[in-house]
Order: sequence, then C-alpha cells, then structure tokens
Amino acid sequence: SDPEQRERLLKERLEALELTRQECKIALMLMDGDGDAKICEVLFISKNTLKFHIRNLNRKLGISNRRELPALAERLLFGTE
Repeated sequence: SDPEQRERLLKERLEALELTRQECKIALMLMDGDGDAKICEVLFISKNTLKFHIRNLNRKLGISNRRELPALAERLLFGTE
C-alpha cells in the first residue's frame, strides 16, 4: 500500500486510541524518524510542550519510549492487538 494510505490508516487507528490531533501528528513524525528539533519547528511548539505530548502519547499507547513506536505502528496496521 502507498505511504499516504498507510499514514491515513495509522492516523485513524491512533485517533481510535484517543490520541489528540497534535499527539497523532507527533506520533507520526516520530515514526517517520523526525527528531525533536524538527517536530518543534514544524508544529511551532517548545521542547517542553513536545515532552508533555510524548509523555501523554506513551501513556495512551502503553509504551515506555519512542523506540517502541515502529513496532506499535506495525501492530496497529497489520494486526494483532
């Protein structure tokens, strides 16, 4: 499937897990390998605000850090919950 379709599906699944729109954007950017500085710049947020959002999305997704996001994305897209 094409990247746009993958991203759309992933976004739907993340929103279904009650992430806010901003948390979804951040999760997707992290999954794409974007660093903190780029995320802050693109979303016009401070480093502290980013940390706050990441803490919330980790809690909501049941993960302990961003390195777990790629595996989580695969599970959300292809399968076994």
